[in-house]
Amino acid sequence: MIAHPYERLSQERSGITKNVDRQYVANIRQIEDEGWLLGEDFRDNDLSASRHASKPRKDYLRLLEVIRATKLGDEARVIVINEVSRLFRIVLEAIELIQLSEITALGYIKVVDGRLFDLANPNDRYELINETNKAALESDVTSKREKRVRRSMAKEGLFNGGTRPYGYEGPIRDEHGRITNSGRIGVAVVAEEAEIIRESITRVLAGWPLRSIALDLNKRGIPAAKGQPWQPTALRRILISPRIVGVRRHLDQEYPAEWPALVDRADWEQARLILAAESRRQVKGIRRYLLTGFAYCGAEVTRNGQVIACEKPLIAGTNSGKRRKQTERIYRCRRLNVYGTEYGCGKISRYADPVELFVADAVLKRYSSPNFAAAIKQAYQETGQDQAAALLDEAEGYRLRKQEIEAAYKTGAEGMGIDRMLRLTLDLDEEIRKVEAKLNQLSTGRILAAIPSGQSIYEAWDKADLHQRRALIGMIVKRVIILPVRAGGGLWTHERTGRSFQFDPGRVLVEWLF
Repeated sequence: MIAHPYERLSQERSGITKNVDRQYVANIRQIEDEGWLLGEDFRDNDLSASRHASKPRKDYLRLLEVIRATKLGDEARVIVINEVSRLFRIVLEAIELIQLSEITALGYIKVVDGRLFDLANPNDRYELINETNKAALESDVTSKREKRVRRSMAKEGLFNGGTRPYGYEGPIRDEHGRITNSGRIGVAVVAEEAEIIRESITRVLAGWPLRSIALDLNKRGIPAAKGQPWQPTALRRILISPRIVGVRRHLDQEYPAEWPALVDRADWEQARLILAAESRRQVKGIRRYLLTGFAYCGAEVTRNGQVIACEKPLIAGTNSGKRRKQTERIYRCRRLNVYGTEYGCGKISRYADPVELFVADAVLKRYSSPNFAAAIKQAYQETGQDQAAALLDEAEGYRLRKQEIEAAYKTGAEGMGIDRMLRLTLDLDEEIRKVEAKLNQLSTGRILAAIPSGQSIYEAWDKADLHQRRALIGMIVKRVIILPVRAGGGLWTHERTGRSFQFDPGRVLVEWLF
C-alpha cells in the first residue's frame, strides 16, 4: 500500500515550523511501522482548513489530483495524518474523499497512533464524518471567540499586532532574544518617523504628487519601516490609514486608540481625499512623458459618411527599430489597441521633445502673466483653507448618509430593499467623487501659492520633477491637440534650451481650462 503523508498548520508567520516538521516525522514513523511504501508528501503551512478560510490549500488540492489520477485495481492508497482536523474541518470535504474512494485507489485514512478509517466500511465512514463535524464545530467556536476578542480589542483601542506600523515602535530584543518593550509595541511613537509622516501630509496638502514625495525621501536616504526604499503605494497606505490620527478601525467602525495621533484629523481627512482622487486619475506612461493624458489626436477621419476629428488620446512610446541609430520618445495615435480592436486613426506620430518644450513654454508664459499668477496665488492663500473645510464637511455628510442607508437596509427598515439601497449608495458615491475632485483641484493649486514671492514660475518649473510639472499643467490645460504635419515644415529652435527640431508649432493647439 502506498502512503501519502499530509501536514497542515493554520497560522505561522516565520516559515515552515517545527510543528509542521513534527507532524511529518510522526507521519513517517507511522508509515515505517506499518510497512507501507512512502508516496509523495503534501503540506500546507499557514493555511486554515475551516469554512472561514479565504485561501485555498494548494497541497491539499494537489493531493486530490494525485488520488484522482489512480483507479480501482491500482495499488491501494492511504492518507496519513496526525489528526482528522489536520486534513479537513468541512464535512463536504470528508464526503468528497469518501466518494473518491469508490472510483479510485484511495482506501484508507490513518491517524497517527490512532484509528485506521476504512473508507469502504459504512461504520468507519460514519465515524470519519462525525470526527470532521466535531472539528468543524470546534472551528466555529474558535472563530466566534476570535471575533469577540478582536471586537473587544477594537473597542478598547488596543493594538492588534501584525507588522510594525511606521511611526510607532516595533519589538526590541535584548542579546538573548527577549522582547524588552512589550507594552510599547505599536503604541510608543518613533519621533523621527512621526516627523516624516507629518512632513508627507503637509506636502500632499501643498500639491506634491505622492510619487514625488517618495522619490525625495529616497534621495535623502530615509528608509521605510523595514529599511527598504519608499514606494508610492506603501506611502499611500500609511498616509490614508486612520491609525495616524489615533483611531482604531474594525469592521468600518472607528474607536479611539490607545496610541497617540501623529497628525491633525482635519489635515488627514483632506489629504486622504486628495490621495483618493490622485489614485483614480493615474495614467500609464506618466513617469517618462509630460503630456500623457493631455495629448489628443487632431487628424480628421470619416465615420458613417461624416468627416470628424479622431480625438483619441495619444499613446506615449518609442520609435526604436533596427534601422534607427537611437531611440526617440514619441506620441502617436494607435490604430489598434492592445486587444487588436480598432482604436484610433493611426495618422498622427510626433516626436515628444519638441511638443513638450512648446507646451511647457505656453503654460509658463500663461502663468508668468502677473495678473494671472497673482490672482491664482491670492485665491488659494486667502480662501483655500475655508473651501477645503467646507468640502470636507460636505463629503463627511455624504458618508454619514451612506452609513445610515446601509444600516436601515441591514435592520430591515420598511421600504429599504436592496435595489433602493444600492441606488441611493451609488448616488452618494458619485457625490463623494465630485467633492474629492474639487478638493484635489484646490490642493493642486497650492503648488503656485507655495512658490516664494521672489521666485519666478520658470525657476519653480526647472526645480520641479515630472509629476509636479504635470500637476501645474493640469491646473490650466484641458488638452493638447496634435494636428497632422503640413508639407514644407521648417526648423524650430527652442529659445530657452537652444535645441532645434524639424517641427511646426502651429500644428499643436493648447485648449485652456480658463
